[in-house]
Amino acid sequence: MIRRPPRSTLSSSSAASDVYKRQRQEAELEAHVKKVVKKCLQTWRNGKQPNFQQRVGSILREVLIDMEQERFDHANFEQQLVNDSHLSALSEFNAQYEPIGIPVNVPYTDDSLKNLIDSLNESSVHEIGTDAVLFGLGVYVKAYSHNVVSIWVYLVGLVSNDPRGRL
Repeated sequence: MIRRPPRSTLSSSSAASDVYKRQRQEAELEAHVKKVVKKCLQTWRNGKQPNFQQRVGSILREVLIDMEQERFDHANFEQQLVNDSHLSALSEFNAQYEPIGIPVNVPYTDDSLKNLIDSLNESSVHEIGTDAVLFGLGVYVKAYSHNVVSIWVYLVGLVSNDPRGRL
């Protein structure tokens, strides 16, 4: 009878623990970024609590996952693919709303949240001139080895296509 050497459970459980830890850190950072962006959006809109469409946020997060994968695979992404991807993903809302917004990607550094907020502010999505606007917010964080982290935020304003829905 041939005996196999015992498996090293330490390395496999350690690897699983590292994956779980990284996923937990990604989720915590995503939640923190989402909270910061929502607070900034409220400030930019003169203290008025913005209305968020949660389904749009989920769709935008999926778009961000695809964008990160494309950037990882090809070291870049094409703007037309971004436009097509988000318009296709938001197609269920196109009859009611016109989405206005852009994705922002920053590496995680000491200044990353400031740079991210500055980029979102410069996009002027928050300046949509109606109180009837809904917002969609997608956040995605992807951690890689050697403490490399990619942070994506996609903020869109959803403006009603119905002139009666605009104030």
